Amino acid sequence: MWFQEKKPGQQTSPRFLRRARRIGASKTQGTRRGFYLFPNLVTSGSLLLGFYAITKSFQGDFLKASWAIFAATFLDGLDGKIARLTNSASPFGAQYDSLSDLVTFGVAPGLIIFNFALAHSVSPRLGWTVAFLYVVCGALRLARYNIRPTSSKRYFEGFPIPAAANVMIFSVIFSVHMGLVRDDRTISSIPNLILLLTLFVAGLMVSTFPYYGFKDVDMFRRHKFGTLVFFVGLLVFIFQEPETMLYLLIMAYAISGPIVWYVTRQSGTPEPPAAPPAPAPEAAPAP
Repeated sequence: MWFQEKKPGQQTSPRFLRRARRIGASKTQGTRRGFYLFPNLVTSGSLLLGFYAITKSFQGDFLKASWAIFAATFLDGLDGKIARLTNSASPFGAQYDSLSDLVTFGVAPGLIIFNFALAHSVSPRLGWTVAFLYVVCGALRLARYNIRPTSSKRYFEGFPIPAAANVMIFSVIFSVHMGLVRDDRTISSIPNLILLLTLFVAGLMVSTFPYYGFKDVDMFRRHKFGTLVFFVGLLVFIFQEPETMLYLLIMAYAISGPIVWYVTRQSGTPEPPAAPPAPAPEAAPAP
């Protein structure tokens, strides 16, 4: 029945109204305790750099826009570590980080690469279609991670969107560094090559190739002396010519996924497993 019998002196309300109040109270119960400040401020900083990169791309300042995305990569790696170290991980932080990643590493690089090269490719319409495809694949990559975080402590499933963004922005940085830009436009067949690269990166994001996640690398514990020598040598290697060396490193990481997948299939080694679907991640923010 919709209504209960009313006793003398007792005010009653319809049963469906009481049920709606209980549902509303249960939905708002988790937000009464507030939100963690520090990790969400770091995430906001990454989002700020993404918005700054978008504005600079429309002004034609592609170098500043690209370096802003590169700086946002470090903030994106910090917010998850801070949340874990301070025991402040939350579903809100995970969802906020995912939305920030879509803007900073999806929309912003898509607009940068479109304004820099794809608009001057073989077909401007094809250019913005490919740029939009990059953004869509980045969104699908984040959504898949949110409902199916990988159970492997070492590998991601598919190319992480921050790494994909760095492939895009270092294509811009490398082209400018090598003098492949004249009068604010890329010359020769560079726009068409970047168009193909954008398609390739978009496909990697929605693939199931295993990518090393560096989750088991702890910079705050003791390591062997050879490990220290390796990282010092890596820094020296990068500082020789940062624009070129960083581009080579990120491209090597991009093709590492298909290589690892092929080697594991040929050797018969089982691929890193993926976790079963889950309602929502409550641990570290999405990559």
